[in-house]
Amino acid sequence: MDEKWKILLYRTPQGDPPVKEFIDSLELKAQAKVRNTINLLKDFGTNTSSPHIKKLIGTQLWELRVLGADSITILL
Repeated sequence: MDEKWKILLYRTPQGDPPVKEFIDSLELKAQAKVRNTINLLKDFGTNTSSPHIKKLIGTQLWELRVLGADSITILL
């Protein structure tokens, strides 16, 4: 089994954590879905299956997808 990924959330140059603040602002059910999807990324990296992760064609970016009533996309 491959080594688990270490997940670091973006911080601005001033030290603010906008991704964490966004996740914390969600309803509890949505927060749990986001954290579960991040844990999939931690455990499986970009081998996490669709629909949870998708490479953005023509870029070096990936999108982490949290599907549900209010779908959420986090860029990696």
